[in-house]
Amino acid sequence: MITRRHFLKYSAGASAALTLPWTVRQAFAATPGRSLLTKYIQPLPLPGAGIVVATPSGTNQYAFTQKQIMRQLHPELPATPLFAYDDGSELAGQAGSFGMAVVAQSGTPLDVSYTNALPLTYPNWIPVDTRLTPLGNQLRAMTHLHGAFVAGTSDGNPAITPDGFGLGQTQIT
Repeated sequence: MITRRHFLKYSAGASAALTLPWTVRQAFAATPGRSLLTKYIQPLPLPGAGIVVATPSGTNQYAFTQKQIMRQLHPELPATPLFAYDDGSELAGQAGSFGMAVVAQSGTPLDVSYTNALPLTYPNWIPVDTRLTPLGNQLRAMTHLHGAFVAGTSDGNPAITPDGFGLGQTQIT
């Protein structure tokens, strides 16, 4: 017959044995390795310097196209796919950036539209659990503005537009 003391002793031993391999794996995973990339070969960008200001497509109107681009993020690495906002300039002058700023006057209304020209499905380089997305592997976009007073129906609210905006669709804020 197993006593309470034996049960607790065996349980503690089994628990320790089960956690040991996990602890060892975690220790090895946390060990920093040497990077093969040369450090400090590019100057750090200065905050606020080099911000690309979007060009309006009309009086207080901005139109952006969301698209996939390739950018080299480190001189020793190949180009990397990124998602970007294009104002029609084909991202001119944005060698290292994948977005731009809309500079607006406080109290002046703006109309901003975002047209989705991203791939129809998620690329392989984006790990997505398609069980959690509304339309499976379909890539949908929904843009949210920061620093603007926008009606909830126009501000990337997933409760209003749960399926987002698909290829060729336009979100207007």
